[in-house]
Amino acid sequence: MEYPNSYNYDVIRKRDLQTNPDSFLHFIVDNLIPYLEEIYSVNPENMTLTGHSLGGYWAYYALFHNDTIGKNTFTNYYIGSPSMWANTGGKFMSTYEDEYYNRTQTLNANVYVTVGADEDKNFIFSIENFYNDLQERNYSGLNLTYEKIEGYDHNTVFKPSIKNTLLMFYKKDSE
Repeated sequence: MEYPNSYNYDVIRKRDLQTNPDSFLHFIVDNLIPYLEEIYSVNPENMTLTGHSLGGYWAYYALFHNDTIGKNTFTNYYIGSPSMWANTGGKFMSTYEDEYYNRTQTLNANVYVTVGADEDKNFIFSIENFYNDLQERNYSGLNLTYEKIEGYDHNTVFKPSIKNTLLMFYKKDSE
């Protein structure tokens, strides 16, 4: 199966998630969400942004721009197996986090970071290292959770981690 009109998935993905991530975030916040709110019952107080792999990298980007471009739209972030090797405009995610920290030490968000235990050990190390650095910042309002899921690799960890995301952010208490 091919995408229509010579759609090149890799080119579009790189454009949206690395080359011009601010435009992609603007599109979601300023266009897509208002459109969805017109059609569906959306709770603006409990919205979740999800991203896996390069999308996980971009979800971190959105998190560190939640006070500007993101307009504090998202309460929850699922960041699955983020590609910490990626960069945007020559900047790595640690630079965006540092810029955010210099603006404010408050980060009102629930963040769930996952990785498959069967992924490349250096890949896992970079994710855990960034997670630990983020945890050490001790942001006010940040609820940060990390899970290494045994028996899964980069291509299979999405399914169990998205299930855990839904349970974590949307499970209703049974009374």
